[in-house]
Parts: sequence; C-alpha cells; structure tokens
Amino acid sequence: GGDIHGSPLLLGTSIYAANVYGVLTCLSLGTGEKMWSFALPSNTTLKGIRSSPAGQDSSIVFGADDGSLYCCNALTGTMRWRVTSGGPIQATPVIHDGTVYVGTLNGDLVAVDLRSGSLRWSGTPGSSIYGAAVADSAAVIVGTTGGHIVAMDPATGATRWNTDLRSPVDAGLLGAGDVIYAGTLKKELIALKRSTGEIIWRTTTDGRIKTTPIGGLGRVFIAQDTRIIRSFRGAR
Repeated sequence: GGDIHGSPLLLGTSIYAANVYGVLTCLSLGTGEKMWSFALPSNTTLKGIRSSPAGQDSSIVFGADDGSLYCCNALTGTMRWRVTSGGPIQATPVIHDGTVYVGTLNGDLVAVDLRSGSLRWSGTPGSSIYGAAVADSAAVIVGTTGGHIVAMDPATGATRWNTDLRSPVDAGLLGAGDVIYAGTLKKELIALKRSTGEIIWRTTTDGRIKTTPIGGLGRVFIAQDTRIIRSFRGAR
C-alpha cells in the first residue's frame, strides 16, 4: 500500500487506506484482495493523502495535501466530487446529518454537503487543524495548534464559544456526553464542558499527546509520545 500516514477505514466488507503518494486503495476485508484504487487527479507534484478516510453508505471522503476534499464511490472508486478548501487537509473528515466537516492546515473549518459536494460554509477557528472535529446537532468542535478549542454552529459556521487552553492541540477531540477531552503538546489532558467550553479539569502527563483520546469501559485512554498508554477514570 505504500507509506500510510493515517488510519484505515472499515466500512461494510471493505477496508480503505490512503498513502502519502496520493492513492486511496480499497481492499476486501475477507481476502485482502485489491478491489480498486483512486489516484489524485493531475498529481504531477506527488501531493499525498495524510487524512484518514471517513465513510457513510456508499461514499468515502478524505482530504489531501493538495488542499481538496474528495468524495469517491465506495464500490467503484469513481470520484463523485472535489471541493477546494484553500489549505492542505490532514485531519480526518467527520460526517454528521448529511454534512462533511473538516479542518485545514490554514486554520479553516469547512462544511460540505455529502450528496452534492456543495460548500455550505467556511469558518476560521484561527490556527492549523490536524485532528478530527466532534460534531452533533448543537455544535462542531475542533482543536487548533494555536491552543484553542472552538465550537461552531453546524448550520452557519458562527462561533458558539472559544476556549484558550494555552497549549497546542495536534490531534482530534473525544466527545463523551457533555464532556470534550483534548490532549495537548504541553503534556496535558483537559476536560471541557461541551455546551459552554468551560474547563472542568486538566491533568499533567509525562509525555506529549499527539493522537486522539478514546473512550470506553467508563475510562478515557491516551497514548503519549513516551510510548506509554494511560487510562483515566472518574472518582467513585
């Protein structure tokens, strides 16, 4: 598959993975057989794909270093649409209620209609976005390398709240109930109230957090760049 920077996507009976040479490949889950591949069009400068793909129904969406958000047919690999965002995309797109949300390294957050590929809105949280957003009917929330967590209206892109963590966020956020968890490059795990952005607590770790926290079993798990995985749980 070449050098793979992002996470593979499992959708139905297929696995989708993209590489840094600009090729998205679909494999059969059962056999590993290559079903199809899609190469970025007119990619003479060898722009890569470092955005992990996301999928829903028969659509696969992903961003690329050429600054575009792509949608392909999940069964055939045919390109359905392409939207230019204005900046390289390394974040994983998030699909909610028929809309694709993704951040760019130029500090923009764009909302695109999944079916048609039309741009619904583009907002500016302010700094580079490397991680996936958390989206629901109330807000789309992203972390930035400028150290801000920003919540935007999913319909208009207007800012709902903006919290300065004073610590760069280089990964996606975890949403669990009314809490948002953010890992930072200043060795912190921070919990915020989802509805207001108020910081509930913050704790220091002994390593930088460069990947998205995950939740399960009543715990939050983080991976540190010190090769340590930690789990946190609430007080009983």
